[in-house]
Amino acid sequence: IPVSVRVAEVDLESVDLVVGSQGKVQAAQTVSLSAPVAGPVEWISPDMEAGGYVEAGQILLRLDAADFETAVERSRANLQQALAESEFADVELARMRELATQRLASDSQLQDAQRRSNVNQARLIEAQASHEQAQLDLERTEIKAPFNAVIQSRDVELGQYINRAQTVALLFGADEVEVRVPLAIRQLGFLDVPLGQRGEIPDESAPEVLITGMYGGQKYNWPGKLVRIEASIDPNSNTVQTIIRVSQPSMDTEHNMDGFHRIPLPIGLYVEADIQGRTVDNVISLPRTVIRNNNQVLVVDAENKMHYREVEIFRLEEQQVLISSGILPGERICISPIQAVVDGMAVQPVIQTI
Repeated sequence: IPVSVRVAEVDLESVDLVVGSQGKVQAAQTVSLSAPVAGPVEWISPDMEAGGYVEAGQILLRLDAADFETAVERSRANLQQALAESEFADVELARMRELATQRLASDSQLQDAQRRSNVNQARLIEAQASHEQAQLDLERTEIKAPFNAVIQSRDVELGQYINRAQTVALLFGADEVEVRVPLAIRQLGFLDVPLGQRGEIPDESAPEVLITGMYGGQKYNWPGKLVRIEASIDPNSNTVQTIIRVSQPSMDTEHNMDGFHRIPLPIGLYVEADIQGRTVDNVISLPRTVIRNNNQVLVVDAENKMHYREVEIFRLEEQQVLISSGILPGERICISPIQAVVDGMAVQPVIQTI
Protein backbone atom coordinates (compact mmCIF):
# COMPACT_ATOMS: atom_id res chain seq x y z
CA ILE A 1 0.00 0.00 0.00
CA PRO A 2 1.59 3.31 -1.05
CA VAL A 3 2.44 5.63 1.80
CA SER A 4 0.64 8.96 1.80
CA VAL A 5 3.04 11.88 1.83
CA ARG A 6 2.59 15.61 1.60
CA VAL A 7 4.25 17.17 -1.44
CA ALA A 8 4.73 20.71 -2.65
CA GLU A 9 5.06 21.85 -6.26
CA VAL A 10 8.04 24.17 -6.45
CA ASP A 11 8.55 27.26 -8.54
CA LEU A 12 11.29 29.83 -9.02
CA GLU A 13 10.90 33.04 -7.07
CA SER A 14 12.73 36.14 -5.93
CA VAL A 15 13.64 36.27 -2.24
CA ASP A 16 14.67 39.26 -0.14
CA LEU A 17 17.44 38.02 2.12
CA VAL A 18 17.59 38.95 5.80
CA VAL A 19 20.79 38.58 7.81
CA GLY A 20 20.33 38.12 11.55
CA SER A 21 22.74 38.71 14.40
CA GLN A 22 22.90 39.94 17.99
CA GLY A 23 24.81 42.63 19.83
CA LYS A 24 24.83 45.20 22.61
CA VAL A 25 23.80 48.82 22.37
CA GLN A 26 26.56 51.37 22.84
CA ALA A 27 26.74 55.16 22.74
CA ALA A 28 27.36 56.75 19.35
CA GLN A 29 28.90 59.79 21.09
CA THR A 30 30.83 59.70 24.36
CA VAL A 31 32.55 62.71 25.86
CA SER A 32 34.49 63.16 29.05
CA LEU A 33 33.55 66.76 29.81
CA SER A 34 36.47 68.78 31.21
CA ALA A 35 36.84 72.23 32.74
CA PRO A 36 38.52 74.74 30.36
CA VAL A 37 39.51 77.01 33.30
CA ALA A 38 40.23 76.53 36.98
CA GLY A 39 38.14 77.70 39.92
CA PRO A 40 35.66 76.71 42.65
CA VAL A 41 32.26 75.33 41.61
CA GLU A 42 29.60 77.96 42.35
CA TRP A 43 26.48 76.31 40.85
CA ILE A 44 25.47 72.88 39.47
CA SER A 45 22.41 72.27 37.29
CA PRO A 46 19.72 70.02 38.84
CA ASP A 47 19.76 68.00 35.61
CA MET A 48 23.44 67.12 36.09
CA GLU A 49 22.78 63.81 37.80
CA ALA A 50 23.37 60.25 36.59
CA GLY A 51 20.59 59.47 34.12
CA GLY A 52 19.66 63.14 33.61
CA TYR A 53 18.91 64.49 30.14
CA VAL A 54 20.45 67.77 28.96
CA GLU A 55 20.13 69.68 25.71
CA ALA A 56 22.92 71.09 23.57
CA GLY A 57 24.14 74.42 24.97
CA GLN A 58 22.52 73.93 28.36
CA ILE A 59 24.63 75.20 31.28
CA LEU A 60 25.68 72.27 33.45
CA LEU A 61 27.78 74.05 36.06
CA ARG A 62 29.20 77.49 36.76
CA LEU A 63 32.53 78.41 38.36
CA ASP A 64 33.18 81.43 40.56
CA ALA A 65 33.83 84.20 38.01
CA ALA A 66 35.09 87.01 40.30
CA ASP A 67 38.76 86.62 39.34
CA PHE A 68 37.91 86.42 35.64
CA GLU A 69 35.72 89.54 35.81
CA THR A 70 38.64 91.41 37.40
CA ALA A 71 40.93 90.16 34.63
CA VAL A 72 38.49 91.46 32.02
CA GLU A 73 38.44 94.94 33.59
CA ARG A 74 42.24 94.99 33.84
CA SER A 75 42.62 93.95 30.21
CA ARG A 76 40.06 96.58 29.14
CA ALA A 77 42.13 99.29 30.88
CA ASN A 78 45.32 98.06 29.19
CA LEU A 79 43.49 98.09 25.87
CA GLN A 80 42.36 101.69 26.31
CA GLN A 81 45.90 102.75 27.25
CA ALA A 82 47.39 100.96 24.25
CA LEU A 83 44.78 102.52 21.97
CA ALA A 84 45.59 106.02 23.24
CA GLU A 85 49.34 105.47 22.82
CA SER A 86 48.82 104.12 19.31
CA GLU A 87 46.63 107.06 18.27
CA PHE A 88 49.18 109.54 19.66
CA ALA A 89 52.04 107.77 17.86
CA ASP A 90 50.10 107.87 14.58
CA VAL A 91 49.44 111.61 14.97
CA GLU A 92 53.13 112.20 15.78
CA LEU A 93 54.17 110.21 12.71
CA ALA A 94 51.87 112.23 10.48
CA ARG A 95 53.31 115.48 11.92
CA MET A 96 56.88 114.30 11.35
CA ARG A 97 56.08 113.42 7.73
CA GLU A 98 54.67 116.90 7.19
CA LEU A 99 57.80 118.48 8.74
CA ALA A 100 60.04 116.24 6.67
CA THR A 101 58.37 117.42 3.44
CA GLN A 102 59.17 121.00 4.53
CA ARG A 103 62.73 119.90 5.47
CA LEU A 104 62.07 120.92 9.09
CA ALA A 105 62.69 117.38 10.44
CA SER A 106 65.58 115.01 9.78
CA ASP A 107 65.34 111.49 8.42
CA SER A 108 66.36 110.07 11.79
CA GLN A 109 63.49 111.89 13.51
CA LEU A 110 61.06 110.52 10.91
CA GLN A 111 62.41 107.00 11.41
CA ASP A 112 62.05 107.29 15.21
CA ALA A 113 58.42 108.40 14.79
CA GLN A 114 57.76 105.47 12.43
CA ARG A 115 59.33 103.03 14.92
CA ARG A 116 57.23 104.39 17.82
CA SER A 117 54.08 104.06 15.69
CA ASN A 118 54.90 100.43 14.80
CA VAL A 119 55.72 99.55 18.42
CA ASN A 120 52.49 101.07 19.71
CA GLN A 121 50.48 99.35 17.02
CA ALA A 122 51.94 95.99 18.08
CA ARG A 123 51.15 96.77 21.73
CA LEU A 124 47.57 97.60 20.72
CA ILE A 125 47.21 94.21 18.95
CA GLU A 126 48.60 92.46 22.03
CA ALA A 127 46.19 94.35 24.32
CA GLN A 128 43.26 93.43 22.08
CA ALA A 129 44.26 89.76 22.16
CA SER A 130 44.64 89.83 25.95
CA HIS A 131 41.21 91.41 26.33
CA GLU A 132 39.60 88.81 24.06
CA GLN A 133 41.32 86.01 25.99
CA ALA A 134 40.09 87.43 29.30
CA GLN A 135 36.53 87.59 27.95
CA LEU A 136 36.84 84.04 26.64
CA ASP A 137 38.05 82.78 30.03
CA LEU A 138 35.09 84.51 31.68
CA GLU A 139 32.68 82.78 29.28
CA ARG A 140 34.35 79.44 30.00
CA THR A 141 33.39 79.63 33.66
CA GLU A 142 30.03 78.34 32.40
CA ILE A 143 30.46 74.71 31.27
CA LYS A 144 27.79 73.74 28.73
CA ALA A 145 26.60 70.50 27.17
CA PRO A 146 28.21 70.08 23.71
CA PHE A 147 25.19 68.14 22.36
CA ASN A 148 21.92 66.56 23.49
CA ALA A 149 23.15 64.06 26.03
CA VAL A 150 22.39 61.74 28.91
CA ILE A 151 24.52 62.15 32.04
CA GLN A 152 26.37 58.91 32.76
CA SER A 153 28.25 60.18 35.83
CA ARG A 154 29.16 63.41 37.64
CA ASP A 155 32.58 63.86 39.21
CA VAL A 156 32.33 67.24 41.00
CA GLU A 157 30.40 68.71 43.91
CA LEU A 158 29.32 72.20 44.87
CA GLY A 159 32.20 74.25 46.29
CA GLN A 160 34.88 71.91 44.99
CA TYR A 161 37.92 73.56 43.39
CA ILE A 162 38.61 72.12 39.96
CA ASN A 163 41.71 72.55 37.83
CA ARG A 164 41.97 73.21 34.13
CA ALA A 165 41.26 70.04 32.06
CA GLN A 166 39.86 68.21 35.10
CA THR A 167 36.99 65.84 34.23
CA VAL A 168 33.64 66.99 35.60
CA ALA A 169 31.18 64.55 33.96
CA LEU A 170 30.80 61.71 31.46
CA LEU A 171 28.14 62.26 28.79
CA PHE A 172 26.50 59.94 26.25
CA GLY A 173 24.88 61.29 23.10
CA ALA A 174 21.07 61.20 23.34
CA ASP A 175 20.14 61.56 19.66
CA GLU A 176 21.73 58.37 18.31
CA VAL A 177 23.06 55.06 19.56
CA GLU A 178 24.98 52.29 17.85
CA VAL A 179 24.76 48.50 17.94
CA ARG A 180 27.94 46.54 17.25
CA VAL A 181 27.02 43.12 15.85
CA PRO A 182 29.28 40.37 14.43
CA LEU A 183 28.65 38.77 11.03
CA ALA A 184 30.22 35.67 9.55
CA ILE A 185 32.30 36.39 6.44
CA ARG A 186 29.87 34.37 4.30
CA GLN A 187 26.97 36.54 5.51
CA LEU A 188 28.58 39.62 3.97
CA GLY A 189 27.76 38.14 0.55
CA PHE A 190 24.06 38.33 1.42
CA LEU A 191 24.20 42.11 1.96
CA ASP A 192 23.77 44.65 -0.81
CA VAL A 193 26.79 46.72 0.20
CA PRO A 194 30.13 47.17 -1.59
CA LEU A 195 32.78 45.00 0.04
CA GLY A 196 35.91 46.91 1.02
CA GLN A 197 33.92 50.09 1.67
CA ARG A 198 36.07 52.60 3.52
CA GLY A 199 34.39 54.83 6.06
CA GLU A 200 30.63 55.11 6.36
CA ILE A 201 28.29 53.58 3.83
CA PRO A 202 26.36 56.31 1.91
CA ASP A 203 22.90 56.82 3.34
CA GLU A 204 21.17 55.83 0.09
CA SER A 205 23.09 52.51 0.06
CA ALA A 206 22.92 51.71 3.79
CA PRO A 207 20.78 48.58 4.45
CA GLU A 208 17.73 48.96 6.66
CA VAL A 209 17.87 47.11 10.00
CA LEU A 210 15.16 46.07 12.45
CA ILE A 211 16.37 46.05 16.05
CA THR A 212 14.37 43.96 18.53
CA GLY A 213 14.86 43.84 22.29
CA MET A 214 13.10 43.03 25.55
CA TYR A 215 12.91 45.89 28.05
CA GLY A 216 10.77 46.00 31.16
CA GLY A 217 9.14 42.71 30.25
CA GLN A 218 7.93 44.03 26.89
CA LYS A 219 9.20 43.59 23.35
CA TYR A 220 10.14 46.73 21.42
CA ASN A 221 11.31 47.39 17.87
CA TRP A 222 13.63 50.13 16.63
CA PRO A 223 14.51 50.93 12.98
CA GLY A 224 18.15 51.54 12.14
CA LYS A 225 20.73 51.45 9.37
CA LEU A 226 23.99 49.58 8.88
CA VAL A 227 26.54 52.40 8.53
CA ARG A 228 29.98 50.78 8.85
CA ILE A 229 31.81 47.49 8.44
CA GLU A 230 35.08 47.18 10.32
CA ALA A 231 38.10 46.27 8.24
CA SER A 232 39.66 43.67 10.54
CA ILE A 233 38.54 40.03 10.86
CA ASP A 234 38.38 38.38 14.27
CA PRO A 235 40.87 35.47 14.01
CA ASN A 236 39.10 33.49 16.74
CA SER A 237 35.53 33.56 15.42
CA ASN A 238 36.27 34.42 11.77
CA THR A 239 33.73 37.24 11.89
CA VAL A 240 33.68 40.94 11.11
CA GLN A 241 32.05 43.61 13.24
CA THR A 242 29.31 45.79 11.75
CA ILE A 243 27.97 49.05 13.20
CA ILE A 244 24.24 49.76 13.15
CA ARG A 245 23.06 53.29 13.94
CA VAL A 246 19.67 53.95 15.51
CA SER A 247 18.07 57.40 15.87
CA GLN A 248 16.52 57.84 19.28
CA PRO A 249 12.87 58.92 19.62
CA SER A 250 11.75 61.76 21.85
CA MET A 251 12.84 61.43 25.47
CA ASP A 252 9.48 62.73 26.73
CA THR A 253 6.99 59.94 26.01
CA GLU A 254 6.60 56.72 24.11
CA HIS A 255 5.10 57.40 20.70
CA ASN A 256 4.53 55.92 17.29
CA MET A 257 7.06 56.72 14.60
CA ASP A 258 7.21 55.03 11.19
CA GLY A 259 4.96 52.30 12.52
CA PHE A 260 7.14 51.57 15.55
CA HIS A 261 5.93 51.95 19.13
CA ARG A 262 9.23 52.93 20.65
CA ILE A 263 11.05 54.11 23.71
CA PRO A 264 14.67 55.37 23.73
CA LEU A 265 16.96 52.41 23.08
CA PRO A 266 18.83 51.83 26.39
CA ILE A 267 22.61 51.70 26.24
CA GLY A 268 23.92 48.25 27.22
CA LEU A 269 20.74 46.40 26.17
CA TYR A 270 21.29 43.08 24.39
CA VAL A 271 19.28 43.14 21.14
CA GLU A 272 18.70 41.18 17.96
CA ALA A 273 19.32 42.76 14.55
CA ASP A 274 17.65 41.75 11.27
CA ILE A 275 19.60 43.36 8.42
CA GLN A 276 17.84 43.75 5.07
CA GLY A 277 19.99 41.98 2.47
CA ARG A 278 19.99 41.82 -1.31
CA THR A 279 17.29 40.30 -3.50
CA VAL A 280 18.10 36.89 -5.03
CA ASP A 281 16.30 35.80 -8.20
CA ASN A 282 15.52 32.31 -9.55
CA VAL A 283 15.76 30.36 -6.31
CA ILE A 284 13.40 27.83 -4.73
CA SER A 285 12.31 28.36 -1.13
CA LEU A 286 11.31 25.28 0.87
CA PRO A 287 10.99 24.36 4.55
CA ARG A 288 14.34 23.46 6.03
CA THR A 289 13.04 20.02 7.04
CA VAL A 290 13.01 18.82 3.40
CA ILE A 291 16.84 18.62 3.38
CA ARG A 292 18.16 15.12 3.96
CA ASN A 293 21.73 13.87 4.14
CA ASN A 294 22.99 17.48 4.11
CA ASN A 295 22.26 18.19 0.41
CA GLN A 296 19.43 15.93 -0.79
CA VAL A 297 15.66 16.20 -1.15
CA LEU A 298 12.95 13.65 -1.97
CA VAL A 299 11.38 14.15 -5.40
CA VAL A 300 8.08 12.49 -6.37
CA ASP A 301 8.00 11.82 -10.12
CA ALA A 302 5.06 11.55 -12.49
CA GLU A 303 4.62 7.85 -11.63
CA ASN A 304 4.29 8.74 -7.93
CA LYS A 305 7.63 7.20 -7.09
CA MET A 306 9.98 8.90 -4.68
CA HIS A 307 13.71 9.39 -5.39
CA TYR A 308 16.64 11.11 -3.69
CA ARG A 309 17.97 14.16 -5.56
CA GLU A 310 21.12 16.14 -4.78
CA VAL A 311 20.63 19.91 -4.81
CA GLU A 312 22.81 22.98 -4.49
CA ILE A 313 21.92 24.93 -1.37
CA PHE A 314 22.28 28.70 -1.70
CA ARG A 315 21.43 29.49 1.91
CA LEU A 316 20.26 27.50 4.90
CA GLU A 317 18.10 29.62 7.21
CA GLU A 318 16.48 28.87 10.54
CA GLN A 319 13.12 27.87 9.02
CA GLN A 320 13.73 27.89 5.26
CA VAL A 321 16.25 26.62 2.75
CA LEU A 322 17.01 28.41 -0.51
CA ILE A 323 17.93 26.05 -3.36
CA SER A 324 19.70 27.47 -6.41
CA SER A 325 19.87 24.35 -8.63
CA GLY A 326 19.02 20.65 -8.75
CA ILE A 327 15.24 21.04 -8.92
CA LEU A 328 13.13 22.12 -11.89
CA PRO A 329 10.03 24.33 -11.59
CA GLY A 330 6.86 22.24 -11.29
CA GLU A 331 8.51 19.21 -9.68
CA ARG A 332 6.98 17.80 -6.52
CA ILE A 333 9.07 17.70 -3.34
CA CYS A 334 8.18 15.58 -0.31
CA ILE A 335 7.71 17.74 2.77
CA SER A 336 6.52 15.00 5.14
CA PRO A 337 8.92 13.91 7.92
CA ILE A 338 8.97 10.35 6.64
CA GLN A 339 11.79 8.24 8.08
CA ALA A 340 11.93 4.88 6.29
CA VAL A 341 12.62 5.77 2.66
CA VAL A 342 13.59 3.43 -0.15
CA ASP A 343 14.73 5.02 -3.39
CA GLY A 344 11.99 4.43 -5.98
CA MET A 345 9.26 3.53 -3.52
CA ALA A 346 5.66 4.19 -4.51
CA VAL A 347 3.80 6.88 -2.57
CA GLN A 348 0.40 8.52 -2.54
CA PRO A 349 1.11 12.28 -2.90
CA VAL A 350 -1.08 14.88 -1.26
CA ILE A 351 -0.53 18.37 -2.69
CA GLN A 352 0.01 21.02 -0.06
CA THR A 353 0.66 24.70 -0.46
CA ILE A 354 3.67 26.12 1.37
